[in-house]
Amino acid sequence: KVTTQDSAGKDIDTVADADVTTDAIEAGALTSLSFSSAAAATPGIAGLGTVGFTTAGQVAVGGKVVVTFPTHSEGPQSSFYTDADTPTVLFTTPSDGTKPTADGSFPSSGAVLTLTLTGSNKLLQGDPHAFTIADLRNPSSVVAATTLSVKTTDSSDGVCDGPTSVATPEIAVGTIAGDKTFVGSTQTP
Repeated sequence: KVTTQDSAGKDIDTVADADVTTDAIEAGALTSLSFSSAAAATPGIAGLGTVGFTTAGQVAVGGKVVVTFPTHSEGPQSSFYTDADTPTVLFTTPSDGTKPTADGSFPSSGAVLTLTLTGSNKLLQGDPHAFTIADLRNPSSVVAATTLSVKTTDSSDGVCDGPTSVATPEIAVGTIAGDKTFVGSTQTP
């Protein structure tokens, strides 16, 4: 209900709850979304992954950044993954005193990396952000280029921005290097 009062705190007008309408609050769109991996685009190789985006809305401490990697039917590790369920994640942008900190969670049972904001810095509205993922591994077999999605949520998992998609690289056949020889253990007929 909405009530107006005079300077003495006495009611002047009242509007019942049913008579007040508010605009819907919709999720914002992440912009300038990017994904890269320092690993060669070869199956199973690990390297430093980087995700970048610009927020539309603010994400408070306790909120999350959720990255959903694509899954493929090929190979035992059909998505990007880390060997640890709690990978090291580090915000690199912004680089000033407003840089957020986060704990990463990347269970081996799925292709979803969740960063939970810790410390005292939030993701500021309309600002560019980027973070790295230590030892991010490529899928274990050849896969075509596709997309991953990123969204931000509040601490209760309500969506703030996204989900928004960005391209992932093609994971191609590697090259066997060095001398190609085979020596059997038995060398007699």
